[in-house]
Amino acid sequence: MDKNKNNIVNLQEKLAEAERKARLKDLTQTSNSSKELSDIQKSLLDLMQEITGEKHFIGKEKDIFAGEPFNQTMHRNLDLLTRINYLTTAEESFLFRIQAYLEFKSNVIICREDKFKKKRKNVVEDDYELPKAATVSDIAEMIGKSREKTSLIMNSLKKK
Repeated sequence: MDKNKNNIVNLQEKLAEAERKARLKDLTQTSNSSKELSDIQKSLLDLMQEITGEKHFIGKEKDIFAGEPFNQTMHRNLDLLTRINYLTTAEESFLFRIQAYLEFKSNVIICREDKFKKKRKNVVEDDYELPKAATVSDIAEMIGKSREKTSLIMNSLKKK
């Protein structure tokens, strides 16, 4: 009986050793194939640079709901407005502070609560809840100004 028990223990040890070696082999093969892939990508990028004279990179498409909210400033427009002193300091401050709440690809200023809440993945179109557009009072609270001052600045920018 002890002999059978020893055989079972030895078999378990041998199986564990075989499993460890198999995992190590898989890991080695994976790292070799990823190195080969990296070398292929580098040679393709070098070839692209040789052909076009421009540096390229390989990127991965990102999930549209992943990461941080994105906002882009129209630099040339802002530069022109600054050079001709078109905006008052209060208007510049307002535009800078409100950027974080602009909804991408729209003309809507979104309430803070809706702007920074996590969006669900795999949203069914009919199930999607639109973010709430901010009122003047909401905007004033978000940028730390009174409602009256915020309204005056917004009207001034609207006229311009």
